[in-house]
Amino acid sequence: MKRNLVRRETKTVRKLPAAPAAVAQAQPDGWLSFSYSHREVSLSGGKTRLRSREYRFANGRLESEEFDGTLDASVYRTAVLRAQELMLAQTKSLLGLFSAFLPFKGGEKK
Repeated sequence: MKRNLVRRETKTVRKLPAAPAAVAQAQPDGWLSFSYSHREVSLSGGKTRLRSREYRFANGRLESEEFDGTLDASVYRTAVLRAQELMLAQTKSLLGLFSAFLPFKGGEKK
């Protein structure tokens, strides 16, 4: 013979009328902020074309900036050359870390 020792009361649930959702207000020192930037350099028709876009959200405000301009073709060539030199230097530095694991050094002869 089973007997329930705990009695549960049935509660009635009332449905409230639907209200419009509250719009979030910007906080002066908000916890959310971000920035996004994009830059593009291209060579077309003997001219270097620069495009830049930046978006920032801080203190409840979204700001954006855009720039589009043209320069001489030598600017593009110089930028590509510097990027290649930087990439080569970074690769050399990274591979230099692994040279300690090689069984021999290049300057030593047996």
